[in-house]
Amino acid sequence: MSEKLYTRLFRLYPSRFRKEYEAEALQLIRDRLRDETGTFKRGRLLWDLVADFLVGLPQAHRNSYTAAETQPLSLNAVGIPSFQVLDEEPMRPKAILLGCTLSLATIVAFAFLLSRSMAHLYVPGSKGRMSPIEAVVDRLNQAATSDTPISGSEKVAEAIAWRGALADESGRPVRSAEIHLIGGHGELVARTVADGSFAFPQLPPGYYEVAVVLGGREIAYRKSLHLSAVSSPSRLTLASGGRLLVSQPSKLP
Repeated sequence: MSEKLYTRLFRLYPSRFRKEYEAEALQLIRDRLRDETGTFKRGRLLWDLVADFLVGLPQAHRNSYTAAETQPLSLNAVGIPSFQVLDEEPMRPKAILLGCTLSLATIVAFAFLLSRSMAHLYVPGSKGRMSPIEAVVDRLNQAATSDTPISGSEKVAEAIAWRGALADESGRPVRSAEIHLIGGHGELVARTVADGSFAFPQLPPGYYEVAVVLGGREIAYRKSLHLSAVSSPSRLTLASGGRLLVSQPSKLP
């Protein structure tokens, strides 16, 4: 295999590969053609060149394709952040010094503004002037306390509890039914357990309408119940004809 033939075969390699390695590869072929004489050595040279051609050509094309795919990913993409490594042109010392100076000045100015007391941020009832962060926290605390004019103990004292049980006409308890109480303060819901009992632990005293929802069907009680702190438990009965019977809660002795 002559140098001229190898030069033609080398044109099958990618242009980027030829640009980097063509001169060195041709020089290696010239040296081996000059030094390796004889039938055996020339046959070995031919075998090396054929093996390198069969193995190296696909690998060179594969490497060239991978480099072309990964190199320009984030350089000119619209809307995608790109990063450029300054390996050949590092930043100048003046630019680094300017960036550090501006960053330090910004941090100092921000810390100064946060720690400074301002006249327009005076909060009544506070101890003198406060920083902006202290003023915001104080106002949030005042808003939280002003929304609760009634203490927790007063609410518990006013609330009452109403309990009862739901059964069918034969006296068997009805479970997984919803008991709805509708009054002036809204609607409250409780669910019956295995023995048919239910409980409303805290509700305002007054008049309520009662309804039972079972299997997607609503059965309402036609009268109103007056519930107070001394009311006894009630018994609710699902009667035939889609009626709901409720034992009026009596006053406990």
